[in-house]
Amino acid sequence: MGRGVVAIFSLLFTVYFAYELPKVIFGLIAVHTMSVSFSKVFTDLGLYYCVLRNAPPLLQDGQNQKAVDEFIAPGTLVRSFLALVLTLLYVGAGYLFSDELQANFPELEIGFILPYAGMHLLIQNLLYILSPLFLSLERFGTDSFFDSFGVFLEQVAAVIFYLFFGINFYFVGIMVGKGLNLLIISLLLKDTLVLFTFKPAVFVKGLELLRSYIAFYVRQFFRLGMKQFDQLMIAVILPIEQLANYELARKGSNWLKHVIKAFGLPLTVKFSKSTDPAERSKYAKTYFLYTIPIPIILAFLSPWIMGLMGGEKYADSWYILCILYTSFALYTISNFQFSVIAMYAKNTESLWLDVIAGLVGLISALILIIIFREYGMAWGQLLTYLTLSIAGYRITKKYMNLAEETPITSD
Repeated sequence: MGRGVVAIFSLLFTVYFAYELPKVIFGLIAVHTMSVSFSKVFTDLGLYYCVLRNAPPLLQDGQNQKAVDEFIAPGTLVRSFLALVLTLLYVGAGYLFSDELQANFPELEIGFILPYAGMHLLIQNLLYILSPLFLSLERFGTDSFFDSFGVFLEQVAAVIFYLFFGINFYFVGIMVGKGLNLLIISLLLKDTLVLFTFKPAVFVKGLELLRSYIAFYVRQFFRLGMKQFDQLMIAVILPIEQLANYELARKGSNWLKHVIKAFGLPLTVKFSKSTDPAERSKYAKTYFLYTIPIPIILAFLSPWIMGLMGGEKYADSWYILCILYTSFALYTISNFQFSVIAMYAKNTESLWLDVIAGLVGLISALILIIIFREYGMAWGQLLTYLTLSIAGYRITKKYMNLAEETPITSD
C-alpha cells in the first residue's frame, strides 16, 4: 500500500506542474518520462530475473563471492553498459536535433538541459539494475521503501529547483533527486558491490547469461515494452499539446494500479495456498468485489476529476481519463488471470499471452491514434486489457479446474 500512497503524492506533484507549466513544456517532460521508461525495458535483458533466480540460494549459503562472480556482477555490468550506450544515444540525438528543439521550445535552453536529462535517464536505469540485489539479499522492505522514497525525492527536488531557478533547472532537480537516491542505495549495498571484479571474463559471462535468459527478455519486452513504445508513438504522431492531455490523464489513472494490487495481492496469495475449490471461489469473488467497482465509479467521476487535476486547459480531455479508468476494470480481470497462469501454466503459455497482448496493443494504438488522436492511446490500452482478459480466460479456466484436483504446496 506504501507505493500506492507515493503514487498519489506523485500525482499531486504532477497536478502542480500541470497548472504551473504551459502544455508544450508539460508535454516535453512527458516525452522524457516515456523515454526513460522505454530505456528500462531495454536494459532488463532478462538478467533481472536471472539474478533473482540464481543469486539468493548462494547468498543464503554464505557463498557471496560466487553469487557475485557468476550472476550478480555479470548481469549488473552488462546491463549497466547498455544503459550507458542508451544514454549516449539519447543525448546525442538531442544535440543532433537541438536546433529544431530550440525552435519549438524557445522557453528552454536545450543545450543546458540535455546533459542533465541524459544523466537522469542513466541514473534511473542504474537504480533499476541494482534493485534485484536488494531482493536477492531478501531486503524486500528496503527495496520497496527506497523505490517509493526515490520517486518522492525526485519530485520534491524538481519543485525546489524549479521554484528557485526556473524551468531549465527542473531537469537538474530530477537528476539530483534520483542521484541522491542512487548514492544512498549504493552505500547500503557496498558489502556486495565491493566484491565486484572488473575483468573481461565477467562481461563474457554476462553475455552467456543473456543468451540463456533471452526468453525472459522477450516476455518482458512484449508485456511492458510495447506499452511504452506505443506511448512514444503519441509523441511522434500527435502535437505536443495533445500528448500533454494524455499524459495528465495517464498519471491521473496510473495510481489506481497500485491500489488494485494492494487489494488484490493478499487475496491472490490466499487463493494460491487454498486447496478447497469453494474457498478459492470465495477469494476470487472477494477480489473482484473490491477491485472492479473502484475504476467504474471513477470513470463516472472523470469529468470532475480531470477538471480538478488540470483546470480549464485540460477539462475538455476528461474523456481520455474516463477510458483509462474503464480499462482498469479490465486490468483487474487480466491481473487475476495472470496470477493463476503464473502459478500453474507453462512458461510458453504465459509468454504467448504477453506477445499477443503486446502486438494487439501496439497495432491497435497506432491505428486508433491516427483515427481518434489523443483518445486513441486510451482506447488502445482498453483493447489490450480486453485482449488479455479474453485470451487468458480459457487458460485460466483450465488451470483453475486442474487446481481443484491438485493440492497446492509451497516450496
